[in-house]
This record gives sequence, C-alpha cells and structure tokens, in this order.
Amino acid sequence: MPSVPVSSMRTALITILTSLLLFACTGEQQEERTFTAERRQLGHTADRIETNLDAIRREASQLAEAVLQAKKNWQGPPDAETVSRYRLDESGVFYKHVKNGNSSLWVSGHAPLNDRVKNAVFWSEGAEDALQEACRSHRAVVQAYFNSADSLNRIYPPFDSLALFPAGVDITTFNFYYLADRQHNPERNAVWVPKPYVDPAGRGWMISAIAPVYENDTLLGVVGLDVTIRTLAERFLTGADLDTILVDHNGVVIAGREELLSLLCLPPLQDFKYFDSVRQDTFRTEDYNLRKSRCRNIRSATLPLLEGTSRMESTRTKGRKTIFLSEQIEGLDWTLIRVIQPDGREVS
Repeated sequence: MPSVPVSSMRTALITILTSLLLFACTGEQQEERTFTAERRQLGHTADRIETNLDAIRREASQLAEAVLQAKKNWQGPPDAETVSRYRLDESGVFYKHVKNGNSSLWVSGHAPLNDRVKNAVFWSEGAEDALQEACRSHRAVVQAYFNSADSLNRIYPPFDSLALFPAGVDITTFNFYYLADRQHNPERNAVWVPKPYVDPAGRGWMISAIAPVYENDTLLGVVGLDVTIRTLAERFLTGADLDTILVDHNGVVIAGREELLSLLCLPPLQDFKYFDSVRQDTFRTEDYNLRKSRCRNIRSATLPLLEGTSRMESTRTKGRKTIFLSEQIEGLDWTLIRVIQPDGREVS
C-alpha cells in the first residue's frame, strides 16, 4: 500500500478543520442573524402593545373629563321619563330596569340612597356618549364605566348588574377604584391597574386603565376602561409572536400558549369567570410565577430577564437548547419573553 506523504495528510487535515471552522462560524453568524431578527420583531411587538395601551390610558383621562362635564351640565330635576327608568329593588339596590341599549346603572345600597346619590344617577346619564365612544375607539376596550364614591356603577355595554353584583358591596374597596384615589394616586393621573384581576362582570382576567374624577378637591368617583387578557393575546401574541409570553412585574405569566408554559414547567393557564357574585379582588395564582417554576434552570434563566439585567439567556429544556429573549413594556412594568429552540424553529 503506497504511503501518503505527511504534507498531503497535513493539507487534508487543515482543509477539513478549516471547513469545520467555516461551517461553525457560518452557523453562529446565521444564528446571530436569526436572534437579531427575533429581537427586532420582539421590540416591535413591545412598542405596539405600549402604544396601544398608552392610547387607552389617555382615553381614560378624557372619559374622566366627560363625566365631570356631565355633572356640570346637568340641570335637574330629572323629568318623569328619566325617573321611570330606575327603581329600587327589595334588596336595597337602586338600578336601571329599562333595557334601551345604553349603559346599565346600579347603586349597591352601601351608602344611603339620598338625593345626592340619586342626582348622580341622573347627571351621569350625560356621560353616555363618552362611555360608548371609548369602546368604539379602541378595539381592545371591552367595557367602560364610572364608579362613584357612593358605590354607583354606570357601565357600557349594559348587562344584568342586579343579578351579578351583590347588594351592599363597597366599590371603593376594589383595586379598580382605590388605585386612583387620593392616597394611591396623588397626582390624579390616569393609571393602569397592572396586576390582572377577575372582572366582576364575568369577562375573565383583565387589566384596567382608571382615572379619578375630581370636582375641585372632592373625589366624585373613578372611571375605567377594561382590556381583557384574552384580547391582548389574540391581538399581539399571534403569527411571528406565537412563541412569546407576557409576564407581569412580579413574574407571573399573563398570557402564552400552553406548549410554552409546559416548557417553562408551569401549569396551563385557565381562563376565569365568576359563577357567583364577587365580593373581593381575585388575582392570578402564584402557580404561574416564573420565579417559582418547578424547574430550577428555568428560574435561573428567566430571573435576569425579569429583573432587567439581561435581555438574552439560555438553558436546556427537555433535552434541547432554549434561548430566551426579552423586551420591557415600560408603561405597565411587564416583560415580553420570546422562547426559541434553535434546533427547531417552532416550540413544540
């Protein structure tokens, strides 16, 4: 068997090593280009969410102004037709019993039903157009409302509030009211209730943009615009963003596909609706907190993303390399996290 010159073997070895190196470099460059594109897409999605939610927050400010203007414009007393739309239930609830397509009205009876409260029922009718316009102007807004300091609730679209809300409830004890009060919001700005809660009207998990309504230095009440988490997911976590989860400031997953949650060692997200009257705030369970994931490596990889000290981390999940990219949604102190498995573009 003829011998192979050492120089030829060296040349062949160098060629092979060079090819492998070039292949590796090309692969790394391709992967880096992919991550750059993913980062760009994730940043674009974060900007879209931020812009959309900021517009809704500003709409809440305008609604608060409209409610105050309705009070200023009211020249009572109400006529007989207006008065006939409302009645007092045996439970002590004062409510609108006429269904005419406009907002529902319900007063819990927590405060005495005096002339001031009744007048608020009548003058708040003047905010009807503003309530409806807020829902029409923003696809993500599912309902608009005014809650008074006397536990009056005017809400659009209308629903059977008498059947759903319990008599005597104090609306001011709910987060969608007190987070806008003098103590929690001394600047009197429109703010978000960033922690998802269960809607007392039965629409599931949601967040609210709320704004106080002041007459001089008196807090008349709080307006709110509600956005369901389902709506956010359907609008923003589709297509190129399908492998993205939305996480609140505490690390609790707000929205994301079941496959992603399984990969993160979290249980499937369950939607929630009330089947009984609500009497207190209900928040997402800590079972969905990334900081408390059942898998230690998931906790370690996602913690820097949640704390904002890193925008890219990696680990191995179910035997596969997994990359996490993140972007902040500043207005709500939320985090978008993209889940990528380079050896398979889609997360299975």
